[in-house]
This record gives sequence, C-alpha cells and structure tokens, in this order.
Amino acid sequence: MRRIGALIAALVFALLSAPPAVAIEPPIIDPAVVPPDETGPDQATEQRRVCSAPTAFANANFADKPWANDYLRITDAQKFATGAGVTVAVIDTGVNGSPRVPAEPGGDFVDKAGNGMSDWISSGVQRCGWAGNRWSPTNAVH
Repeated sequence: MRRIGALIAALVFALLSAPPAVAIEPPIIDPAVVPPDETGPDQATEQRRVCSAPTAFANANFADKPWANDYLRITDAQKFATGAGVTVAVIDTGVNGSPRVPAEPGGDFVDKAGNGMSDWISSGVQRCGWAGNRWSPTNAVH
C-alpha cells in the first residue's frame, strides 16, 4: 500500500511541477500574396511520345489469384470493407474511365484545355485501378 501511495504522490508532484505546454503563434497569411487557385501547369507542356495501348502477355491467365490474396485473406476482408461511398482523388497523368474504373472529370496538368479523362502513358489508369477498381471474379489483383 505504501508503494501505491508513493507512486501516486510522485505522479501528482510531477504533474503539478511540470511547465505548461506552449505553442508558437500561427503565421499571418496575406491573402494578396496567396497564388491563384487554378489547375494547370506553370509552363506549357507538350506530348513527346505517341500514346501507348495497354498490353498483356500472350496466354496470360488473369483468373489465377496471386498467392498474397490467400495469405492476406482478401476475400474475407472484402465482406465488410467494400469502399462503398468513398471518393478518391488520384493526382497522376489522367485516367481513361470505364465501367470497371469509374472516373469523373477533374483537373489536367498535361493539357490545360483537358479535363483529366485521357491517360497517354497509362500511369493514372493503373493508380485508379488500384484505388477504385470494381471487383470481378477474373481480377488478377483485387
């Protein structure tokens, strides 16, 4: 019982003798200096290569699930983690929307007149597929 009393006394002493927490003052932001809220590149961009078409290996079997899906029990997780109602913003090279990868127009940092709905190097399509791909029994990666 003496140990508990000593511990409580030490804790009370430490709390009462500790210096107060302080924070720095937030910086003052001049609204006249804030850059305009516009999407697009700072300087002109140009497309230097021809758009690539998606490819797949010959005789690829995308029905085979990767071993990690079984190890991580992805099928069990999908029963309660559906992602329904979640909006995801992907900042990349654009996206080619499809029924499996639904997308909405947004900003375009490659083509100032564009809306982000074309992806000439398939990088954004891949990221959007990871974030919002609709499940299918033939998906290679869920």
